[in-house]
Amino acid sequence: MNCDEATPMIQPTATDNNGYVNYTHVDATTCTGSNMACNCVRIRIWTASDNCGNTATFTQYFNVIDNVDPVFNNVPQNASYSCDEIPSVPNVTASDNCDELVDVDFTQTQTTGCPYVITRTWTASDDCGNSITHTQTINVYDNEYPVLIGVPANTTLECDQMAPEAVVTALDNCSENLIVSHSADTDVNDCGYVFTRTWSVTDNCGNTTTAIQVINFVDTTDPIVTQGVPAELTIECDQPEPIYMPSFSDNCDDSLAMTAISGLNNVNACGYDIERAWTATDDCGNSTTVYQVIHVRDTTDPILVGVPASTEVECDAVPAPANVTATDNCSTATVSYSQTATTGCPYTITRTWTATDECGNESTATQTIHVVDTTDPIVVSAPEIHVTIECGTSAELVAPQFDDNCDENLDIEFVELEVSGGCVNGLLRRWTATDNCGNSTIFEQIISIIDTTDPTFDNLPSSTTVECDAVPAVPVVTASDICDSDVDVTFSESATEGCPYTITRTWTATDDCDNVTVGVQTITVIDTTYPVLHGVPASTELECDQIAPEAVVTATDNCTEDMIVSLDADTDYNECGFVFTRTWSVTDACGNTTTATQVINFVDTTDPIVTHKVFLPNSLLSVIRMHHSICHHSLTTATIHWL
Repeated sequence: MNCDEATPMIQPTATDNNGYVNYTHVDATTCTGSNMACNCVRIRIWTASDNCGNTATFTQYFNVIDNVDPVFNNVPQNASYSCDEIPSVPNVTASDNCDELVDVDFTQTQTTGCPYVITRTWTASDDCGNSITHTQTINVYDNEYPVLIGVPANTTLECDQMAPEAVVTALDNCSENLIVSHSADTDVNDCGYVFTRTWSVTDNCGNTTTAIQVINFVDTTDPIVTQGVPAELTIECDQPEPIYMPSFSDNCDDSLAMTAISGLNNVNACGYDIERAWTATDDCGNSTTVYQVIHVRDTTDPILVGVPASTEVECDAVPAPANVTATDNCSTATVSYSQTATTGCPYTITRTWTATDECGNESTATQTIHVVDTTDPIVVSAPEIHVTIECGTSAELVAPQFDDNCDENLDIEFVELEVSGGCVNGLLRRWTATDNCGNSTIFEQIISIIDTTDPTFDNLPSSTTVECDAVPAVPVVTASDICDSDVDVTFSESATEGCPYTITRTWTATDDCDNVTVGVQTITVIDTTYPVLHGVPASTELECDQIAPEAVVTATDNCTEDMIVSLDADTDYNECGFVFTRTWSVTDACGNTTTATQVINFVDTTDPIVTHKVFLPNSLLSVIRMHHSICHHSLTTATIHWL
C-alpha cells in the first residue's frame, strides 16, 4: 500500500466451543534503515477471546511504499527583464504526499555578453528519493541610454570671462565605470566668439548619449572711467576757467574712440553755466560719457556797516534802533530792518538788519538787548511761624500774602514736608513767591506734632483649651497706631509643668513715642487621646507541638514619646491542649492607658504514628501498631483481625 493510504480494516474470524468470540486489535509500524518514511511495515495483531478468558492471536502485515514525486508549489515562469529589473531568487517550496518537509535545491547559471541569459534550476526530492526539476530562463536586455551628469547649460559670457570648468560624469542602469569623452570648438565673429563643448559616453551594450554646451562670448560692457572730473563746481565770475580731461579703459578694446563737446547755458545778469561732455566708445558700440557743469556766479555777500553790539539794560533804559548801511563788491545793496521781543521777565529784544545785492546775496547782522528785573517780591501778611498739634489732628492752612514791584501775577508754589524732631515727624510748610524774572521770596511755617495715645492690637488671639498635639503656632500679631505706621510688637512665652499644663503668650506693642499696650493669651493644653499599640498579633490556633510566634509590640502617642509596653502572659490547660493568653499594655504621660490581648488556642489534631510492626504465623500478616502521640505520652495498641 502507498504511504498516504489508510490501513484497511480486514478482520479475521475465529470459532469457539461455547459460541462467543470477542475481537480486539493493536496496530504498530516498523521501518528498516535510517529513513523512517520508506521501507516500512504496518503490523496489526488481532486477539480473539471467549467468555472464560481463552485467547487466540492473528498477525496481519501491510508493506508501505512511496513512489509519488513531490509537486512544486510556486515556481516562476520564463521571462525577459531589463538589466536593472532582474527579480531576486524566489523562495520555491514543494509538497509531497508523505514527506512533510521536502528538500528543494537551487542552482543558477549565466551567459556572457549583452544581452545575456540567466538559467535558474530548482530540484525537489522527498525522503524516498522521488524528485522533480523545474527550470526558469530569464532573458536580460539593456535598451536604456546612459545619463550624462554635470553638463552645464548654454550660457552667454562677457569677452573677458573664462569658460567655467565642467566636470561631467555618467551613470547607467547596468554599466559601471563609464568613460566620458570630451571635445571643444571655437567660432570667432565680429564682436566676440562662440565656444562649443561636446561630451559623449557609450555603455557596455552600445547605447550612446551625447550632450552639447554652447557658450556665446559677447562684449556688452561699457568702457569705464579710470580718472574722472568734478561733475559740478561753482567759481566766481572773476576766476579763470579750469581745464579737465577724463581717462577711460575697456575690458576688451585697447583703442577706444574719444569725442568731447562744450557749450554755455543759463546765461543771465548774475552768471552762466559751462557744460562739458566726453564720450569713449569701444569696437562693439558700448560707450560711456562723462558730464561736467561749471557754474560761474556772483556769490559774495554785501557788508553791513554801523551795527551796534548786544547789551543788557534795565527795563526803563531800552535804546532806539541804530542807522545801519551796507557796501557790495559788484552791485548796490539795500538794507532792511526788523525787531522781535520775547515775553516775560527778563525778556530779550532782537534787532536784525539785512543787506541784499542785485544777485540776491545777503548779509545779516543782529543786536540782542537783554532786559532784566533784579528786585525780589516781599511778604505783606503771614500766619504764625510755629504751631503745636496732637497727632491725628490737622493744623489750619493760612497762606501768606506777597507783592512785587514789577510782576502783578506772581507764581506762588506751596510744599508741605515731613521734618524730624521727636518721636513723630513734624511738618514744614513752605510758600515760594517767584516773579517773571525768577526773583523769589520764601516764607516757612513749622508745625510740631506730639503723640500721647497707646497703640491697639489688630489680631490678638483669644485664650483657648487645646489637645497636646494641636497647640496652635504662634501667630504674627500686629498693632496699629494713629501716628506710627509700623508699630514694634515683641513676643514672650512661658509654660507650666505637668499634664495638663498652661502656655502663657504675651505680646507688647510700642509705638515710636514709647506708648505701650500689652496683650496676653492663655492656652490650656490637655491630652485625652489614648496611645496606639502596633504589632499586636491576631488570636490564632496552633498545634500543641508548635511554639507561640514571637511578637514585637510597640506604641505611639500623639504627645508622649519613648513609651514602655508591658507584657503579661497566662496559660490555661484543658483536656486536649491549652490556651495561651498574652496581654500588652501601655500608658502615656497623662495616664491614658491602652490594652490589647492575643489568645492562642493550642490543640491536638495529629494522628498517632507507627513506631514498629511484627509478623504473625502462617504467612498471614497481622500488624500490631504501637502509637505515639505528639501531645499524649501514653501508648495504645491496635489489633487487626482476619477471617
